Amino acid sequence: MDRTEQVAVLSEAAADQWGLVTSAQAKELGVNGVQLLRLTEAGLLSNVGRGVYLLTAVGVPPHLDVKVAWLRLQPKKFLWERPAGDPDSGVVSHASACQLLDLGDIPRPRSRDQRPAPAHHDGALRPLAYREGRADRDHHS
Repeated sequence: MDRTEQVAVLSEAAADQWGLVTSAQAKELGVNGVQLLRLTEAGLLSNVGRGVYLLTAVGVPPHLDVKVAWLRLQPKKFLWERPAGDPDSGVVSHASACQLLDLGDIPRPRSRDQRPAPAHHDGALRPLAYREGRADRDHHS
């Protein structure tokens, strides 16, 4: 598969995932790690989180940090393969949900797991706190 075909395959999948694709998804599509590296070096992809790539032509989507974290919960599954309410898909809650929905001026969650922002990003990705718990299916929106 040549570079044009690689970008086309990744673009098709990323179109429904905010311009993002995981390395596990890329592998499912026939694009290996070396090819991802070469596409990144060529400026066609940007590594925005461990194992998550952004097609640079798309631009940075809003709330990138939340979307990257959500994709990393099930890196092999595409967005359209994740049923609503699946307990393994994760739920955005607390301060992150308020920020995602523009519900007031909520402070960023504190986390000991802070990591530096990717080189392409002009602002720091905010740290996300992961909480484990059971979500009531009747309260999903």
